[in-house]
Amino acid sequence: MDLSEESRSQIIDDAAFILSSFSDSTNDEAEEALTREFSFPTDGGAPIEVTLNDAPLTGADHTDVGLQSWGASIVLSSMMCAEPSRFGLTASSLPERPSIIELGAGTGLVSLALAKLLPSLSVYPAGLSATDYHPTVLANLQDNINTNFPLGENVNMPVSAMALDWSLPPPDLKSSSDLLIAADVVYAPQHAAWLRDCAAHLITDDGVFWLIVTIRQNGKFEGIPDTVEAAFEPELCPRDGKGRAFRILQSTRLEKRRGIGRGDEKGYTLYRIGWA
Repeated sequence: MDLSEESRSQIIDDAAFILSSFSDSTNDEAEEALTREFSFPTDGGAPIEVTLNDAPLTGADHTDVGLQSWGASIVLSSMMCAEPSRFGLTASSLPERPSIIELGAGTGLVSLALAKLLPSLSVYPAGLSATDYHPTVLANLQDNINTNFPLGENVNMPVSAMALDWSLPPPDLKSSSDLLIAADVVYAPQHAAWLRDCAAHLITDDGVFWLIVTIRQNGKFEGIPDTVEAAFEPELCPRDGKGRAFRILQSTRLEKRRGIGRGDEKGYTLYRIGWA
């Protein structure tokens, strides 16, 4: 039986979903590196295509989870490509030469998708930094950037990899980012507070921080998503010189998509955060 490429891809995704559903927690067993091809439909234009290497997790600690592409990054990338205006990804919404930072970029899927999407939206050039903390994750991230934007073909890289410690954001990056993005980056109670303070340090006066959090109802990360809203209780929110608080402006519950994510992922919450 002859199958189209799309049909074969759907069969593989469905099989992966069925297998992952047998496990309610992240699998810490040895895994192999995997090359993944993503194609995100756009609103009337050519699809955005990204090639990634998902490297095996070491299992030593949670900080190397960025070696693999998780469901939230896939969902957020697809939403941004399909509905860029929803996220303010337009020439009229963003300043000239906007600065965009992804926190906990991992494999770089969201940043790479944006780097390919923005020129088609007449948002170019943009300074796009994919940041992470773990050295092994950063090395894999750089490899993925080189794969999607080969050095010989692009003198000026549209996206760069950069080390960033949320607990110690660099002073020279204060109020430097017009748009912040983070996908599935909260894995311990202190992460949400670090993320809040780091984002408040980086964001411009009228910038927006988009955060998508994975809801896991079983396993070692159960309850971790609740720490995000707890970190943004009014008395804990950072304040600026204008009396504004860095707070959650909107939250949207997103359903889990068939064939995307792992068995312990039950859905996602998308937050729009900024000064108000």
